[in-house]
Amino acid sequence: MCFFWLWSPIIRGLWVLSSQKLRVHGFEGPKTNMLCLSLKVVCAVFISEFSVIFAKDMAYFLSNQMDRLNEVLPEGYVHTFLIRHPRKTVASLYKASLNDSTKGFNYFDPAQAEFKSLHDLFFTIKGQTGETPLVIDADDLLENPDRMLKKYCMKTGLTFSEKMLKWDRGGMSDLEEAFPGWQEVLNETTGFLKPQATSPKEDPKLSEAAEQAIHDNMEYYNTLYSYRISC
Repeated sequence: MCFFWLWSPIIRGLWVLSSQKLRVHGFEGPKTNMLCLSLKVVCAVFISEFSVIFAKDMAYFLSNQMDRLNEVLPEGYVHTFLIRHPRKTVASLYKASLNDSTKGFNYFDPAQAEFKSLHDLFFTIKGQTGETPLVIDADDLLENPDRMLKKYCMKTGLTFSEKMLKWDRGGMSDLEEAFPGWQEVLNETTGFLKPQATSPKEDPKLSEAAEQAIHDNMEYYNTLYSYRISC
């Protein structure tokens, strides 16, 4: 069995993969924080069904535990990082947070889009392992999904499959029902969409707080971007 942990600024869930099926487990609330799932627990629950465990989480949820990362980081996993330009990340969160159809959200919290935790986590893992964690930029992935996923698999030891490039429309219906407003675009697609150009200009549709969040995140994003793999 192989274990992989993908860290990003936004979105969390536990993805359990096999050659036949994909099961998604989301964890919300203090009593079911996904970081409480130790390697031992995950093995006990899924080892009989799956050959690969792929967890996806937000470094933000470690922001108040950065002084004790050695105690809370899951062990035995291959840690990789997914980044996206702050102007796109913050704008996306801002739009979804104020979407009337988004369950449980009607406000924008800049802290949830912060990159500092992701930056600090990256260098903590780098220091602990003596190796540089794999970093993928979302625009690179969207521009060349075939090449990027092949390189990701080669560097992590996963087996690449053409099935990684396509999926059934509506495949996220269960998540969309549980968390409406967050997977609308994904749920209507069947593959990767080309990335939109990143505008250097301020967006008049964003609040001052959102624009400040973009500005605050750029330093951390640029540092992580310098470590990204490319085609």
